Amino acid sequence: MKNKNIKIEIEKENSYSNVLNKRLEFYLQEKENLKEKFEYNLNEYKDFLELLKQKEIDVNNILLFKEKLKNYKILEKNKNDLLIKLNLIQQEHSIIKSKLENLIELKNELEEKKEEKSIKSDNKSESIIHSEKNELLPEDEFSKIIFENINLIRENPQNFVQMIEDSKKNIIVENNKFKYKSKVKVGLIRGEPAFDEAIAILKLNSPMPKLYFNPNLTIRLPSTIEEIQDKKYFPNQIKNLSNKGIIVNTFWRDNINDPLTSFILMIVDDYKDKGEKRNDILNPNNKSIGICSTMIDNYFACYLVFSQE
Repeated sequence: MKNKNIKIEIEKENSYSNVLNKRLEFYLQEKENLKEKFEYNLNEYKDFLELLKQKEIDVNNILLFKEKLKNYKILEKNKNDLLIKLNLIQQEHSIIKSKLENLIELKNELEEKKEEKSIKSDNKSESIIHSEKNELLPEDEFSKIIFENINLIRENPQNFVQMIEDSKKNIIVENNKFKYKSKVKVGLIRGEPAFDEAIAILKLNSPMPKLYFNPNLTIRLPSTIEEIQDKKYFPNQIKNLSNKGIIVNTFWRDNINDPLTSFILMIVDDYKDKGEKRNDILNPNNKSIGICSTMIDNYFACYLVFSQE
């Protein structure tokens, strides 16, 4: 392996280690919070039992004891729920810790190989590294976030299982229709079953190569409200790419203007053409992507183009 490729691999593993560290910190804090809540509920439960032993039940305090019994049942349920959640978080914590240790070991091996080869990197070689096709990024911030998350989920689909599981709490029913309510509100078709299906698929998927960003796959963005609303605009832009000899396999547009919500619902894919967006993102045969987004007044659009070239 060449020195420049080793450096790229080290940077990639360092970046991924940072992501896992943040998740690890979050779960450790959540674990402490749950522990405190559980201990509080347990103490309340013990106090109530002691109260039952010491007091006599008569006509004057029967209402008090009914209320205490009701509170006890609530506390008992909370205690069991907290134990289940705590156990899940501890399992996730162990998995992340193990993965992080493996990453650190791999990083050390790469650094040792780098030292063994001891090839000096000058300004010229630095510029070559940054011109590698997998180092290119989309221009706008929204597209960068989507692109980075697409590659993270391709590298390790199982890492996103908990995120999809946690996002189920945002499902609501409004006027007898399912909706996903986060920073923005988005209509759903099946609701929770679609999230469960996505989780099952992520658990079965194996890691696959990252997509590289290809600027030639990005379309000319619309400049007017009429263009952004025109359903033929995107297909016509794809025809323009094809006329230039650029191979396009699949393409689609997303209208959700919050990147995290947009990405989660791309993976859940609870739309009329169910599974198509998720299939493109997790298709191991895809090699490159073009992605760009724009906002005109209150109209937002993100355009994604996939290629197997």
